[in-house]
Amino acid sequence: MSEWIDAIDALPDVDDSVLVYFADDNECAAVNVSGYIRSCISGDEYSPVWNQVTHWMPLPAPPKK
Repeated sequence: MSEWIDAIDALPDVDDSVLVYFADDNECAAVNVSGYIRSCISGDEYSPVWNQVTHWMPLPAPPKK
């Protein structure tokens, strides 16, 4: 699996789905970046947690059949 990338060093592409780390909650979640940005812009309930994202990594490849 990939290593964590500090959000200060680089950000994922807008169309990517990635694993993010929420510092304040000490939790991880898979998010679609463009969907998450839309949530922040629209001001829905998830917008404050975007500020908590300190690290991210690409999702692993899907399993082979």
